[in-house]
Amino acid sequence: MTVELPAGIPGWRRSPCLGCGQQVVANRDAHVIISGTRDGSALIAGNGEPQRMFVIADPLMVKQPMLMLGAAHRSCIPQARARLEAGTIKLPEQLPLMLVEPHDGELTRLDVPPVVGSCPFCESTEDITDEDIWARWISKLMRERFGNFRISTANGYKAHQRIPYIAPVCGTCNNRWLSVLEKDVQPTLSSMILGPQPGEPQYRTLTSAQQELLATWAVKTAFMIDFSGIAPPVIPAIYYQQLRMYRQALPNTVVLLAAYKGDQRAIFAAHGGLHLGIEPGMPPNVFMTLFTAGRVVFKIFGYIGSDFPQNVSYNSAFDHGLNRIWPATGDSIDWPRNGMAFNDDALLPFGQEQPVLQGKIASQDS
Repeated sequence: MTVELPAGIPGWRRSPCLGCGQQVVANRDAHVIISGTRDGSALIAGNGEPQRMFVIADPLMVKQPMLMLGAAHRSCIPQARARLEAGTIKLPEQLPLMLVEPHDGELTRLDVPPVVGSCPFCESTEDITDEDIWARWISKLMRERFGNFRISTANGYKAHQRIPYIAPVCGTCNNRWLSVLEKDVQPTLSSMILGPQPGEPQYRTLTSAQQELLATWAVKTAFMIDFSGIAPPVIPAIYYQQLRMYRQALPNTVVLLAAYKGDQRAIFAAHGGLHLGIEPGMPPNVFMTLFTAGRVVFKIFGYIGSDFPQNVSYNSAFDHGLNRIWPATGDSIDWPRNGMAFNDDALLPFGQEQPVLQGKIASQDS
């Protein structure tokens, strides 16, 4: 297998995977950059986990030059390693040199919310920009159909031409993988935001791939709400960084999907920490986010920490109108389920429903 690497690798956009040979799209696919020796005796895979690298042999002890060998899908690391060690990949003659330097400084804590003033997804402090929690294409779409936004404030309602809620992220994340995620989800989400129109079917079928994309976008949005200051942040930094690296909803999250037919909360968010099976005085071990985007309702639960609660029930009084889209089931679904959509009176009670552990309801901070 011949691998044609993009020149210079830093700033690359596409590259054949060292494992499967298919294209790795830098701003869309979960991937690692693999560096090492040409003979595969020393290999390093970076960008796979926050503050961790996959290493074979200590690079500081290797006498051969350490080179940037290429990219691999995150799921293809074992295959890429096997091929590099076996020498079955024909690498280009010219490869960028990797510089390895020891670093004794303290690492950023990942078990607490991200540091204000840095990007929550990559820790960069350069070019911090304001990212719209509900992207501008959503504002434009909803404004064209429903008119300007009336946002509730302490002094009454105020009109806005776009949804005015933002969170700080770096320009690189904002303009690259976050932008690609928005473009990828837009074809599916845009028609859902507007809801079924006269003369159209009153439901739409969502494939497993569409559900996974919606779930990823929903988890990203929940993280942005957490970091925006709308409510006290509870999500640890490690999950932001994992989302950037995994490019999909995280394994510690559950995402529910529903529909909305009211006229007061087409843009709405509620977010806070829960204590599931632990004392209220302890740090929250679950976060819960409910938000709407036009006619769509998302509810996200996320477990905090390494010990995931077992035997958790998500039973709801509104089960007949809910679909779980993450963890993925692999099955297609119809949305809205059973044609049900929340009105304004039912949305808030649904938002307040909490998971149950062994018959105990979680207590909520905010």
